[in-house]
Amino acid sequence: MPHKLWAVLACMTLGVFVAACGSTRLTPRLVLEQPLTQYRTVHFAAEAAVAEDVSKQLSDLEEKVLKQLTKEELFQTVLLGKCTDSCSNAVNVIAMLTDIRKVSSFARIMIGMWAGKATMTSEVNFVDGASGRILGTYYVHAEDANQGDTGSLVSRTAKAIVKLIKTNFR
Repeated sequence: MPHKLWAVLACMTLGVFVAACGSTRLTPRLVLEQPLTQYRTVHFAAEAAVAEDVSKQLSDLEEKVLKQLTKEELFQTVLLGKCTDSCSNAVNVIAMLTDIRKVSSFARIMIGMWAGKATMTSEVNFVDGASGRILGTYYVHAEDANQGDTGSLVSRTAKAIVKLIKTNFR
């Protein structure tokens, strides 16, 4: 009998751990057909399409993506904002925050897992700097189930965007 009890407890613990990990999904809407290797410069901008104030999340996302992209050394130049002039050999990567459910650290402490999931969805568009033509569109959906606050979603989203860029750099 004690062995069955341990097995049940182990399964319950594993289930709670897996549920608490959260996830990130990348969903293509318009897949990039050409690799990004033809571009020497990448411009990254984060914008909001939600009613609430997400300025902190947007600036954190921009900072994290720029830092990670610079570290990857895929492009000669990595810049913040959209390219507006002299945009040949440049690609704009624009992350439009379309949905967010914030959960604060305070809520996590006070009500624990009942505070719910923090979620963030962004539409990421790749736009040719010279022509303005949309090259590709992807959705990034990140969630933290009962463990982290909204700040951890920004990190998950930034990693997913950089992974998306690296995958399409080929």
